[in-house]
Amino acid sequence: MLDYSTECKRRALICAEHARTSLSPQTRQKFADLAKTWLMLAAQVEDEAAQFFVRPVTRTKTHPAEW
Repeated sequence: MLDYSTECKRRALICAEHARTSLSPQTRQKFADLAKTWLMLAAQVEDEAAQFFVRPVTRTKTHPAEW
């Protein structure tokens, strides 16, 4: 079974790395925004999955300070 939440988090990490290494301030901001969006999507997927499964689902940290 494909774990969509994990995939979203993986993509968020990639975007966060690009944000850290990009030279352009605009590019850094765009990648940081994309990372935040991927993390919010992961949290949404986890919330929706929690409605269907009994086992607890860990919430994603969506604020960069929580990473």
